[in-house]
Amino acid sequence: MGLVARSADVGGAVEERPPFRPSPQQADFLDDLVEGDRHILLAARAGSGKSTTCRQGSHALGPRRRSVYCCFNSHVAREFQAGLPPNCRAATMHSLGLQMLRDAAGGKTVSVDLEKVDRLVEKRFPRQWDRQPQWATRKLASLCKNLLLDGEDPGELEDLAAAYEVDLPTGRLDEVLEAVPAVLKECLETPALVDFDDMIWLPVKLGLRSAARTDVLFIDEAQDLNAAQHAMMPGLCPSGRIVVVGDQYQAIYAFRGADAHSLMKLQASLGGSERGLSVRPLTYTRRCPKRVVALARRLVPDLEALDDAPDGEVVEERPEKWFEAVGVGDMVLCRTNAPLVSACYQLLKSGVPAVIRGRDIGKGLTVLVRRLKPLTVGDLFRAVGDYRAKELDKLSRLRNPASAVQALEDKCDCLLAICDGASTVQEVLGRIERMFSDVSDGNVVTLSSIHRAKGLERDRVVVLRPDLLPGPWAKTLEDQAQERNILYVGVTRARSRLTFCGPTPALIA
Repeated sequence: MGLVARSADVGGAVEERPPFRPSPQQADFLDDLVEGDRHILLAARAGSGKSTTCRQGSHALGPRRRSVYCCFNSHVAREFQAGLPPNCRAATMHSLGLQMLRDAAGGKTVSVDLEKVDRLVEKRFPRQWDRQPQWATRKLASLCKNLLLDGEDPGELEDLAAAYEVDLPTGRLDEVLEAVPAVLKECLETPALVDFDDMIWLPVKLGLRSAARTDVLFIDEAQDLNAAQHAMMPGLCPSGRIVVVGDQYQAIYAFRGADAHSLMKLQASLGGSERGLSVRPLTYTRRCPKRVVALARRLVPDLEALDDAPDGEVVEERPEKWFEAVGVGDMVLCRTNAPLVSACYQLLKSGVPAVIRGRDIGKGLTVLVRRLKPLTVGDLFRAVGDYRAKELDKLSRLRNPASAVQALEDKCDCLLAICDGASTVQEVLGRIERMFSDVSDGNVVTLSSIHRAKGLERDRVVVLRPDLLPGPWAKTLEDQAQERNILYVGVTRARSRLTFCGPTPALIA
């Protein structure tokens, strides 16, 4: 199969790239996609070319079959749309859900209001000093939508708050727990006005099915779907085929609501359907050099390097030598955020441009500083200590508090690291604003938790505090599996050189 790859039109001309020459694994998938009738699970390992393979698949389906490629976010969807045939479009689950709601409205207007829940919450907590109950209620309502919970069980909500780092106001706990199911009920009663979560949740709650004909629905990053997305998927493609694309070993987002067993559940449900399911592997990474692959294979044995891949480098440096291993354009990874703060500050002081991925982390730290209301940096140090102790006491009452405790410790340690050497509280807030950003390019050092680096790659990757891989807080079998996946994601970001600032983690040494 020799398909010609065409780029998007530029100035009226179409640029032709070299013909796509599929590997045997890619050819098997494309043949199954074009000639078969079953659903497909494309088990694509890190850097194995899943996007290229699926884009070629959309062309191979021919002009008579309509397909949709469902992407993780709108930025990816816009990029993926380039080069697709006219009968295939890239979209997000949220945009598809919104279209389902509008189709079902029978000519009535369905408007997007991203502050819908904010207003419902503020009706219950209208005063300036109600900010914490407002935030907690909004966050819990969002989690309930994504996890398909009704919010009626107060104990379940408290466990949810601990698992997902929702800081509950002790003095007004009952008010928040009562507000959550009431907000959910009002959201369900107003389907003509939707926020971001409603775009998935409401089609599921209302039992909607897509009115648009879709012969093949591709679901990218399927290992990261949450319960609501799982429930929505059949309605997006009621009579066509579904191609789920993902890597079970890159499932690392359980902490924010993704189903850690997403691919296994999809394999079971699609395999048990009338169509049945075929599983097609993509195991050859086109990103990583052979020495990096040799390490990663100790976690994922079927990952393979290309025959002509470079050898690459895997290096150990002493922890104190990390600064010498980093240059502009590199990526610095760590299991937690606090070590990244100290590293970023050192780089900036030395005149090296650097950012930490995670604008929302910065916003969360800013909210915490303002909530603690310190007058001086010394006050802030003491307030963080008191906050840590109070929150740890709350978490101690949970059945499995390990991950929530780790997240709390990391947040407090981040803030204390930012405070180090600061003269005023305003200086602390300025450092937060300057350090945290989701915009990075080849002109800076990009520092990131491994979670936030998923989907990224760099020629040179430096790992700080490899002793935190795996995290010592991972006690359950599920937590330990997540830690192994995190390590796999981390090492497979490197295209050329991988440096551990400390001993190579025992899981892959």
